[in-house]
Amino acid sequence: MFEIRDYHRDDALQLDALAVRAIEQHQAIYHELPEGADKMKHYSSLSDSMQIVVATKQQRIVGTVGYVPANMERTGIFSTRTPIVRMLVVDPEQLGSGVDKALAKECMCRALREGCDSIALHISSMMSVSTRIARRTGMEFDEAANDDETEGVEYAIYQLPLTAVGDQ
Repeated sequence: MFEIRDYHRDDALQLDALAVRAIEQHQAIYHELPEGADKMKHYSSLSDSMQIVVATKQQRIVGTVGYVPANMERTGIFSTRTPIVRMLVVDPEQLGSGVDKALAKECMCRALREGCDSIALHISSMMSVSTRIARRTGMEFDEAANDDETEGVEYAIYQLPLTAVGDQ
């Protein structure tokens, strides 16, 4: 179905184009935050601050996610003991195909290999679908790590214990 692998520098153009296609679905939201949409044009630059995982189908990138391992440098709101899932992007043509779940599962497997007992998801207020998914999967809002606002957008952190995931 999908091949899950690490990002390679030669993926940059395809990855950036995917991020732009994905963000175009939310143009009504992002028109008020042009710098946020502009950042998606350079999605591949996130590889400087986190691991980028891609999902491919027939050699085409159809999804991607940022994974910040435990103990990797990060901003002050995140515990260095907990890995973080960030910037999950799925090709609009692949919505509902399970690519998002495959990428999330890969992040959980990486966290388990690191010996972590939980994983965090960083969600903005504009990501109502991500918030519903987080709650549906058992993630809990982390009041202590709440990240009020960045660039005028409210953010929240959800935590998921990985004990049940390891048994699957």
